[in-house]
Amino acid sequence: LFSTVTMTGLYLATRRNPDYNSLLTSMARKHNYEKSQIRGLNVEAVKGRLFELMDAEKIFADEELSLSSLADELGISSHQLSEILNKEIGKNFSTFINEYRVKEAMQYLQDEPDRSILSIGVAVGFNSATTFNAVFGKVTGMTPGKYRKNLISGK
Repeated sequence: LFSTVTMTGLYLATRRNPDYNSLLTSMARKHNYEKSQIRGLNVEAVKGRLFELMDAEKIFADEELSLSSLADELGISSHQLSEILNKEIGKNFSTFINEYRVKEAMQYLQDEPDRSILSIGVAVGFNSATTFNAVFGKVTGMTPGKYRKNLISGK
């Protein structure tokens, strides 16, 4: 009964004052990292290696890439990587990886106009056309086909 009343009260409070919801969210996020997993870790070195893996080795193109496998590659725990991504880079794992994938796809769409959109999506790490189109649209505001059409027409 207590939890039902509490949850109902929170719901009503957030409906009446939307700022209260963002306050609760920020408090929860702050609490998540109160016991920092990255204290004593050379964060700048980890970030440098992370960007090297992304830019030079294009590890994002592995469709099996996960938070834990990337953390293993960096020699840190998945909790540490998650905290670095969220606190230091300002993005969660999926957003971070997908932005690299879309950036690479944009380059392929420009450099290889005869290559199929699906093959480009697979090459950059997406495992389906639906996911590729949805993520590409979320990042760029248009589908890969529309992006390519704009490139061809010079827009």
